[in-house]
Amino acid sequence: MLKLQKVLNSKYDSYQAKFDAAAEAVGGQQVYVGGVPRYSNHAAVMIYADYDMKRSSQGYEKLPGVRSILQIYKNMPDDQSALSSRFWFHIKPSKDSVTYPNFRYDEGIVIIDACPVIILTEKQVMDRNGNLADKKAEADPVAALFAREFSDNFSHSVLLNPNYCELENLYRLHALFLAM
Repeated sequence: MLKLQKVLNSKYDSYQAKFDAAAEAVGGQQVYVGGVPRYSNHAAVMIYADYDMKRSSQGYEKLPGVRSILQIYKNMPDDQSALSSRFWFHIKPSKDSVTYPNFRYDEGIVIIDACPVIILTEKQVMDRNGNLADKKAEADPVAALFAREFSDNFSHSVLLNPNYCELENLYRLHALFLAM
């Protein structure tokens, strides 16, 4: 994270040069899965979908209606973001009188009416050693915009990416278990 922060605070000749330097600074990512067996298909689907989402966030995988973090960042006023946020898939939280997932029963059959998959984000702060910690009280406007664009376009993305399709099916299966 210290390397990325240095890149973001430096001037580059072009957007592409800054993008390439940021991508190199971030390097490889590690994904942790909890709540399911580590070597299960469920874990693999979660990891592959998460990996593809991270590729989209970094601009390596293009999705209609979804800009990368760096594309969003370059259009924001200075000091709007530390670009240190984490992202994860989730079923859209229930709000007001709408509960997700929502389903109904009809003659012994469960019908899923809505089980929207979205991306949630949480700002992270870096200490002087480069270690990250969650900071739930503050929102990162760049990360929030990426999460909203990705979430708003997720239903279209499942048609383009088999990993997202499988992930959506896992959430639907989860909805069925809740219905039971």
